[in-house]
Amino acid sequence: MRIDALPEGERPRERCLRLGPQALSASELLHLVLGGGSSAGNGFTMANSLLQRFGSLWALGQAAPAEMSCVPGIAHARSAALSAAFELGRRARRRVSPPGQIVASPADAAALLGPALENLQQEAILVLHLGGRHQLLRLQLVALGSLNAAAVEPREIFRGAIAVAAKAIVLAHNHPSGSPEPSEDDVRLTHRLQECGRTLGVPVLDHLVIAGERFVSLEERGLL
Repeated sequence: MRIDALPEGERPRERCLRLGPQALSASELLHLVLGGGSSAGNGFTMANSLLQRFGSLWALGQAAPAEMSCVPGIAHARSAALSAAFELGRRARRRVSPPGQIVASPADAAALLGPALENLQQEAILVLHLGGRHQLLRLQLVALGSLNAAAVEPREIFRGAIAVAAKAIVLAHNHPSGSPEPSEDDVRLTHRLQECGRTLGVPVLDHLVIAGERFVSLEERGLL
């Protein structure tokens, strides 16, 4: 379908402005994000190719930019734009926790950390920087790895904590496999970081392993 073949008032951009984005189909929304056509076809052609390739809008939203780039016409710029659009949507759904919120339990920490890890297809390590009353100072992503591993050095963990004068930290990482059970490597890493934290005066209060809506606290398990 050619855009210029449509009546002006029925083109995706005009319909979006007149009726709102909720009135548009998935292919029309994708067309607006993708912009003009390419040698592989116009925006509708590329949008429909993406939906056919991935099977659904949800599956497309989970794809990495490199995967999107395999579709004809979707080069680096378009795949980056699509990834950014999906990530904006995810972030907009999250409840932003204001600095100062007290983290009094593993459940409090999981409520802050879980939304930041959802939909990730690779392991990531996050840190909650806490003040003297265990109030939230900052949530920081410190490492992004592969499907089943995310390497991190202690200096990366504590550099941000020192920058905001944190008095304690809580670590977390996800298990894309779906099981929140901590591995022996998880426990060893935590003990190593605890030693560093004691030296720096920034104790590691807990390490959460998160898988979907489930989590395991190493502190509650008695593994710290």
